[in-house]
Amino acid sequence: MVAHAITFQGSVLADLGTGSSRPAVLKFTEQDFIPVLLSDLEDQSGQTRLRERDATKKQNSLSQARFFQPVHRTFNVVMLEAFCDTPGKPRLDPERVVAAGICIRRTGQVSGPRRNPNYDPHPIEQGWFRTSGQVLGWRPVPPQAAGQAPIWDPEPEARKAQRLGRNPHIKSQFEAALPASSTWQEDWAPLFIAPPELCRKQGKTYFYGYLPVTSEERSDVDPSAPAPFADEDILARLPALLRRTRTDEDVEPVTGTKTQKYIEDNAGDPDVAQLLSTLRYLAQEPGIFPPFGEPEPDDAASTLRNLLRGTNLETDAGNRSLFDVLDAAYRTLIERRNADAVVLPGDWPLPTQSGEDAYIAAAGEAMRGRWSGLAPDEKRYDLLNARYRLHAFVRIAGEPGCPDKTIWSEPSDIFEIVPWYEGSDAKPTVVELPPLNPDRMGDMKPNVAFKVPPEIQKFMSALKLDDLMDGKQPSTRLGFGMICGFSIPILTICAFIVLQIFLALLHILFWWLPFVRICIPFPMIQEEE
Repeated sequence: MVAHAITFQGSVLADLGTGSSRPAVLKFTEQDFIPVLLSDLEDQSGQTRLRERDATKKQNSLSQARFFQPVHRTFNVVMLEAFCDTPGKPRLDPERVVAAGICIRRTGQVSGPRRNPNYDPHPIEQGWFRTSGQVLGWRPVPPQAAGQAPIWDPEPEARKAQRLGRNPHIKSQFEAALPASSTWQEDWAPLFIAPPELCRKQGKTYFYGYLPVTSEERSDVDPSAPAPFADEDILARLPALLRRTRTDEDVEPVTGTKTQKYIEDNAGDPDVAQLLSTLRYLAQEPGIFPPFGEPEPDDAASTLRNLLRGTNLETDAGNRSLFDVLDAAYRTLIERRNADAVVLPGDWPLPTQSGEDAYIAAAGEAMRGRWSGLAPDEKRYDLLNARYRLHAFVRIAGEPGCPDKTIWSEPSDIFEIVPWYEGSDAKPTVVELPPLNPDRMGDMKPNVAFKVPPEIQKFMSALKLDDLMDGKQPSTRLGFGMICGFSIPILTICAFIVLQIFLALLHILFWWLPFVRICIPFPMIQEEE
C-alpha cells in the first residue's frame, strides 16, 4: 500500500478561492493557450498574471461560476498539484503517476425558467457513464463515488483491481456478486503533468488539463423526452371541423364541387380559409396524409385515419368517407396533383361529444408519434439550467504486491455553462466587406455556383412579385436545369443591407439596437492622386 497520504488540490500558485484546495480553473482567450500557461508558470510575474485568469470570477446571480465554451473563443484550463502529506510537503514523484483526469458531474438545476433563484439540487450527483460500447448518459453516481473521500476510480478495471487486489482466484469468486455499476466507465478528460524541468524548478508537481464544457454525445439508451402537450393543447389546435362546438369565428368550410381557380380566387374567404387551414393542420401536425404515390403506412396516425373513415358524407359524387374527401382535397388544393376540381360535401356534420373525445385522443396519438420521430435527443450539456461540479483524480502506482490507489481532490464549487448565444470577453470576429467601387466590381466574379434542378428553375422563372403578394402560385412552364454562379462578397453586402433594414424595423418592438449593433468609425488612408 502507499506508505503515506498524498494530497491532490488546486494549484496554490493561482491562490484561487483564498487558499482553497478545490481545483483552480483558469480562463484563456489565446488560441495557443498551453504554451502561454507553461511560460507563465516559470516565474513569479507570470504566476501573478495567472491569478488574473481566474475563470470563477464571472458569476451568476446565485454567486455560481459561469464557464465559457470554445464557441466564445475562450478556453478553461484546470490546474492542480500533488504532494506528500509529510513534513515539508515534498512534491509527488511524477514517475508514480499512472493516470490523472477530471470528471464533470451534474449536481443540480434551477427549477423553472432560466435564472430562477429557486435552486433545486439533485439529491445525488450524476456522472456521464458508458458501458459495453453504449453511452448510458447521466446516471446517479454510485455511493462509493460520492462524499468527501470517495473510494472510486472512473475505470472499471482499476476499481476491480483496487477492490479485490491482484489475486485471480479471489477475483473469480466475487465476479458474480458485483453490482451493475461495476462495469460502468465514468467519462473523464486527461490531466497532464507539467514538463519535468518546470516542476523541478518550482518544487511542485503541477497537473493541467483542458476543461471540456461542450459535447455532441447523447445517451444511447434513454428514451426521447415525452411530448410537451396535453389533451387541452390538442383541443385548442383542433380544427373547427373536428370539434363539437364552434365559436362565432369558426365558419363551416366551403361546400360543393369547387375548382382550383375558385379556391385561388377566393382564398381569403372565411369558408375557403377554414378548409385550407384544416388540410394544412392535418398534414403537418397529425400527419395523416401519406406521401403521394406511396402506400398508407401503419403508423401513429392510423387511428385518426380510421376515425375519419368512419364518417360518411354526401357529395355530388355519392357517399364518401370524411378521410377520402379530405385526402382528395389535400392532393388537389395543397399538392395540386390530382384534378382541377375537388368534390366537397354539401354539409359538414358536427361530431358528437364522444366523437370529439375520440378525435382528440387519436390526434394526440398521432402527434406524439411524430414528436418521437422529430424531437432531438438531448446532448450531454444541452440542459441550459443545469449545474455542474468538477472532480479531479490522480491514480498512483501501488507498492509491490498492492493495487494502484486513486486519490481525489475536493470537488469544485458549483458552476454553470454559458450558452453559445451570450457574448464573451474575446474580441468579435471581423468580416470585411468589399468596397462598392465600379472599378473593382469586375474583380468580384462568381465564386460559388448553385446547381438548380428543373423543378426549382421552373418555379423561379414563373415568379412574379404581384402574384406572390396576392398568394397566387406560378403557372406551369417548360422546365430545364441551370447552374447559377454568385459572388459571395456581393451576397454578403446584400445580406448586410437587409439585416440593417430589419434591425431598424424590429427595433420598434424590441428596442435592441444598443445591444446588438455597435458601429465605430475608423479612418481610411486616402491615396494621393
